[in-house]
Amino acid sequence: KPEKVPAIAVRNEPPRIFVANSQAVLLFVDGKPVLAKIPGTSLEFVVNATLPVIRESAGGRHYLLAGETWLEAAALAGPWSVVRRLPGEFDRLAKDPQWMGLAKFIPAKAGGAAPLVFYSETPAEVILFAGTPAFKRVPGTGLLAASNTDSAVFLHEAGKQYFYLTAGRWFREDFCEGPGNVLE
Repeated sequence: KPEKVPAIAVRNEPPRIFVANSQAVLLFVDGKPVLAKIPGTSLEFVVNATLPVIRESAGGRHYLLAGETWLEAAALAGPWSVVRRLPGEFDRLAKDPQWMGLAKFIPAKAGGAAPLVFYSETPAEVILFAGTPAFKRVPGTGLLAASNTDSAVFLHEAGKQYFYLTAGRWFREDFCEGPGNVLE
């Protein structure tokens, strides 16, 4: 007689899908931010963030390393702007063995534009187009494939719906344009 296995509750909600047509990054924090002290400094870091986020304990400013550019904001949700000068304690951070990977980005490099920062505490994806979305016909189908993104994005002309493949799942939406559109 086969043994009955109890069902396990699974979360299967679709991720938030952000769309941009210029430089953008996803700052994903898995749930509410969890802060931990950085020994020997008055700095903290967000333990459950996908990108390096350092916070000043006293002033509460957040510093995000997006690629090779440091950004700052009062809150994790932004708005983010390019850092002109990092706080002095970052020099100590660069000498700490745990944070040595950041040493080449300290002090902050001058110039550059701030990428658009999408913030999410739930699973999310970013579709990044190089400019206005462009599509090419897929021969023998009623589909157009996005030609200026690395993402798998298709437009079904007759239904005027967009389809997006990510993490082995397809998502459908009626609208797909940046900057900052959220498909939900």
